Amino acid sequence: MALIIPKNNADAQTLDATLKIYYDANDWVQNAVLINKLSAALDDLGIEDEKKEPQSYTKKTQVLAYFGFITWQDVTNSQSARRITALGRRFYEARLSGNTDRVLEVLIESLSTCTFGRNVIGCDSDSDIEAPNVFIKASLLLGGLNNNEFAFILGKMELSGVDFSDAIFQIKVNRLKDLKTYPADNAKKWNDPKPITALKNWGFFNSDDNTISDKVLLKYSDALINLRIKNTETVRFVSEKEDEEDNTKDDTLQKIFYGAPGTGKSHRIKEDEGVKRADEKNLVFRTTFHPDSDYSTFVGAYKPTIRPVADKYKAVAGKDEEITYSFVPQAFLQAYVAAWEHQEENVYLIIEEINRGNCAQIFGDLFQLLDRDGDGYSEYPIMADRDLAKFLNGKDENDQDILANKNGIKDGKLCLPKNLYIWATMNTSDQSLFPIDSAFKRRWEWVYVPIDTKKETWYIKVGENHYSWTSFLDKVNDELLTDETAEDKHLGFYFCKATEKREDTENEPNVITAQTFVGKVLFYLWNDVFKVYGIPAKIGSSKDWPYRKFYQTNGEVDETRVTALMEKLGIKPDSVKADMPSDNEAEQE
Repeated sequence: MALIIPKNNADAQTLDATLKIYYDANDWVQNAVLINKLSAALDDLGIEDEKKEPQSYTKKTQVLAYFGFITWQDVTNSQSARRITALGRRFYEARLSGNTDRVLEVLIESLSTCTFGRNVIGCDSDSDIEAPNVFIKASLLLGGLNNNEFAFILGKMELSGVDFSDAIFQIKVNRLKDLKTYPADNAKKWNDPKPITALKNWGFFNSDDNTISDKVLLKYSDALINLRIKNTETVRFVSEKEDEEDNTKDDTLQKIFYGAPGTGKSHRIKEDEGVKRADEKNLVFRTTFHPDSDYSTFVGAYKPTIRPVADKYKAVAGKDEEITYSFVPQAFLQAYVAAWEHQEENVYLIIEEINRGNCAQIFGDLFQLLDRDGDGYSEYPIMADRDLAKFLNGKDENDQDILANKNGIKDGKLCLPKNLYIWATMNTSDQSLFPIDSAFKRRWEWVYVPIDTKKETWYIKVGENHYSWTSFLDKVNDELLTDETAEDKHLGFYFCKATEKREDTENEPNVITAQTFVGKVLFYLWNDVFKVYGIPAKIGSSKDWPYRKFYQTNGEVDETRVTALMEKLGIKPDSVKADMPSDNEAEQE
């Protein structure tokens, strides 16, 4: 038997940076790619002063794999590609949003379901002992635990076959005698457990004495009691096929992606593997909320429609038509019916700009359906009104069959099925006309989409100069951060898009024109930010910011003003073009 525990990095920032690489990729990441990206990320964070050996970056994945947050494509190859798991995605999103309750919830799930140390590169353990759970149980029983005591317990259990309770008893006796407990020499290798350090850094333990935090004790006492200290399972991960499905299935049925404008919230949903698969099968239904949205435009209602005249004697060669009223399903009902008719497939209802409509009015009594039970169905089904019930029972206004499969209603009640996902986006900078109440909010999982100003290499073209779009975003967002009330007004990378291609690069369109920059970006800052919060000193003064001065009288952008703004922000023109050989020089070469 061999009990092996990761001995590598457990720093929270490093673990977050590592997990971010897999989270952003949402696919297999080759080891060489991880090394390059992680080295650059840690350099940006100022965590490491010098470059390490390549294998040191690979080892930084051990703790994450130990808790089941990432998985190897080939567990026999230390250089194998890795990717994030569904559990890892939920954990990173919780870390990203600062949701400590959600972080602890995911950790409890990991501790309750993982078989620790099986097939984790560099710390592949064939022992049945679940080391993190041993530490937690011992800490509960002893009111805290130090690393030497932990190594003592593991040594007794793993090397001497002593029962867990007997090892605990020995530590209690030592404490009563005011004696320190030390592990045997061959057990000292376990007295620096990085997974426990990680749990401490993630808020699971109190840092001073390794007691379990009050928040964990109060909410998860039953789960802690039921943790297994031994596991006889021999396989860490499921089969390749099952793992593929696990990685692409997100079990969060209702969630809202929120963040500043231009952070890529809609793109994030579009690129989700589950959404892409459903889209290929026409099982994704999209709608956008706005101030005039209501129940009928979201769910459905009777509307006048045109159809051939029913009386064949009045029809003229099939061309005569008449106006009649039919129930017309909208996005919600289309998704609802599809989910019930394709119960083996995931169906997605995507709501863009959910905070721009009156959610209470739009959802109406459907609000009650958003409470899901453990199996994913609505916990509280509701009575369907007559017209809706008639439609779902497959009848039109003349009681004629209109649905091949009569699903979605039982005993006159509506119930969301477990395969219907309702995801939404919310732009935090919008001044919502209708506030979302707390009762509505708590029925959703909230996913913060942060600003990443380094998505691509884009430029703002002003005259003959090119200024870094990333540098501009960093400078402006830093200035807006000086006023905390303006934090939700920050600019995301895709606030506007590059529409032209820079001549001296081989990229796709990577240039934002001065016209677009002034008309969209500067207008937003002037109209939505500065009018409310004032103008940060480094961006200018009121004399610099009559918006009209960024335009000439003929309507063209005054590029000298834009250049002056860049200089004030300390952004210099990019030098790539200046370093390029001229046409004459190129010919001479």
